[in-house]
Amino acid sequence: MSIKNPSKTSEEREARVESVDTRVLDLESRVETLENLLLKIIEDQEIHSGLLTDIDYITLQKNLSAEERAEIPYYLIETQKEFKFEGKVPSLDEFHEGLLDVLGIEPEERAGYSIDISRQLIKEHVELDVFPVGDRILGER
Repeated sequence: MSIKNPSKTSEEREARVESVDTRVLDLESRVETLENLLLKIIEDQEIHSGLLTDIDYITLQKNLSAEERAEIPYYLIETQKEFKFEGKVPSLDEFHEGLLDVLGIEPEERAGYSIDISRQLIKEHVELDVFPVGDRILGER
């Protein structure tokens, strides 16, 4: 039974980890650059108004992490559960405030985030037939 030089394997592992770390850092830098460029392109172009209220645009603009973006579907699920088990249907304004909370929008910034963001998000999920309470939220106002 032969044992390889343990320090060499440890050094090789450290070199591989360092290489992977360097690649991840490079990819993160590239993604950040692309995000900034995309935001500039979107903001400089004449675009349909729906894009500025699209949840993907907002998450990109706010630079939300994957974990933070995952909170959006959880918010929808929680809202659906409250309807199913408690019969609670939030108003569109209440839903919007909750969504802004999930997105981490500070109170002083909220005026810049139209209720159309919530309206569009609800419509998209109602059309996918995954958010039945959405019809009632849109009907309440």
